[in-house]
Formats: sequence, C-alpha cells, structure tokens
Amino acid sequence: MPTIKKALDYLEIPNIEVINNEADDYIASLTNNDLYEYIIVSTDTDFIQLINNNISLYIPRGKKSIILNKEKVYEKYNIYPNQYILYKSLIGDKSDNIKGIKGIGKITAINILKYKSINSFINSNKFNKFLKYL
Repeated sequence: MPTIKKALDYLEIPNIEVINNEADDYIASLTNNDLYEYIIVSTDTDFIQLINNNISLYIPRGKKSIILNKEKVYEKYNIYPNQYILYKSLIGDKSDNIKGIKGIGKITAINILKYKSINSFINSNKFNKFLKYL
C-alpha cells in the first residue's frame, strides 16, 4: 500500500484512506451528489447499483474491459441500475454470500422486476403460476 500511495501522490491522483469503513460504502457516499461526473473503477459489480446519469462503472478486465452506464446496464441485464440489488437478492450471488430465492433465475427475476413492486408481482396472476413450480 505505501508504494501505491506514493505512486498516486506522484501522479497527482487524489486518494483517500478510510479506516473502519468499507471502501464501497465510502465511494457511494462520495458520489452521492450531482455536482460531478464520476467513473468508478472496480471489478466489484455491486457498484452497478450506483450508476445514474452522473456515475459510470469501469470494470477493468484486460481486453474484456467495459464501461457501464445506465443504457449499457439495461442492455446487459435487462434491468435498471437501481434494480440491481433486488435482482441479486432474487437470483443470489455467491461472491456476496446471497443465497437468492429457490426457483428464481435470471429470466424470472427480470420478469418480476418489470412490475412496479414486489407486492404488485405477488398480487398478479403470474405469482400464482410461479408458486406451482416451487
């Protein structure tokens, strides 16, 4: 870390070290304004939930690197960035130890998220059909 910090200082790249807090929580709080445009650089897809008109996510993966904005998130996942947490809660995420809901995969999750809320899905005919498969 000291070498990285020196390199950032040498390159005049602002950097902040936070103790006793998760870096992703701190990044979320820093970007929670409309004053600037932000590009978050991380391989952690949890940052997708932060993407809006002012925030993009650059996922560095060599030749497969990608910059995600609202449109790209919708193209890739068929959901909006603000739905990403619920999407992951429904399908599960091993890297975050989220089990998900038995019987719900990506397609079902996307269909559920087309409703205005989970309650409107539960009150729909689709929910009763879904229950038959569990």
